[in-house]
Amino acid sequence: MADDEDIKAVMAGDKDLARRDLRDYDFSGVDFSEADLTGAHIERTNFTNANLAGATLNKANTLGMKMEGATLTSVKADSSVFVNVSFKNSRFSGSIFDRSHFSRAIFSGADLRNASFRNVHFNDGTDFEGALVDETTIFDGAHIIRPIARQEAFRFYEVVRGVLVRRKDDAPQDGVQLNANKAPNKPVPTGREHPLRQIDELLNALAPLEPAEIDLPPIGGMGHNNPPEITPIEKTEFQELTSVLGDIKIELLHDEMRPEVINNGVETAERIVITHPLAMR
Repeated sequence: MADDEDIKAVMAGDKDLARRDLRDYDFSGVDFSEADLTGAHIERTNFTNANLAGATLNKANTLGMKMEGATLTSVKADSSVFVNVSFKNSRFSGSIFDRSHFSRAIFSGADLRNASFRNVHFNDGTDFEGALVDETTIFDGAHIIRPIARQEAFRFYEVVRGVLVRRKDDAPQDGVQLNANKAPNKPVPTGREHPLRQIDELLNALAPLEPAEIDLPPIGGMGHNNPPEITPIEKTEFQELTSVLGDIKIELLHDEMRPEVINNGVETAERIVITHPLAMR
């Protein structure tokens, strides 16, 4: 549950909300414009019709968050992870979600004109039905599976080796203003491609599953003749595992990676998968 002091800070108009605990709280219609929500815990938080214009959501913990009808113009959410999030009927003009990861994210009816989603990952359950998209919506380099890519929102793109590439015949005409705030295509730091690919594979595997359906065996002690009994990880551990994998991915994408963040994330993931009583039953 949300922390009482952190809730008071929001209601008092405080814009420094980095790493605040705002979980499971209803902030419908509240003004978060220009707020710094970096690393904030907003799991299952309700931002319906809230104003987040100019807000920063980098590294925020967003699992189960609701932002239906929200104002998300000029939001900065570079390299963030969004799982089971609803953006229905929200407005994204001028926002940058480059290199972010979306699983079971709903954009139905959202206005995505002049928004940037460069090099993101769109996984199972991502829905753009009825979203407002035109030539100024940037999906260049987005990783996607073909069933999602067939949605109308991606009509200006084709899939090349699992990545969206803008169709030459549908390129914006002269005079069309593309997203002026879009970030440059930043390369992955040398030597981190393999761990990033492994994390993406794990997140892709988890994306379409509900916690009750997840069967993750312990990593240690697995043999061909006597495999351990497979047991489900409960909901809270599933949420924590998804969040920590996202945190590790974000850190690996930074030029100045902090080893302590990576180590703490790995330890947390190992604890959930290996040492949790449900996984050892």
